[in-house]
Amino acid sequence: MTNRELYHTYENGDRYAEVFKTDKGFEVDLHEQDEWLTTRKCNGHSEIYAENLGENWVLGIFDLNEGE
Repeated sequence: MTNRELYHTYENGDRYAEVFKTDKGFEVDLHEQDEWLTTRKCNGHSEIYAENLGENWVLGIFDLNEGE
């Protein structure tokens, strides 16, 4: 199991995102209406990349595709 340390949380309306630092890089958990939807792995990318992903999610800049 990979250790995960919470670095940032973003919230807007019914959406929120949590950015974690892991042994392999960054991961972003995406939530909507208090339900976890998916984890996006950002391994090999910077902390700012993971932060932007979380912020873009809560601002509605992107939605998940079916099955994601």
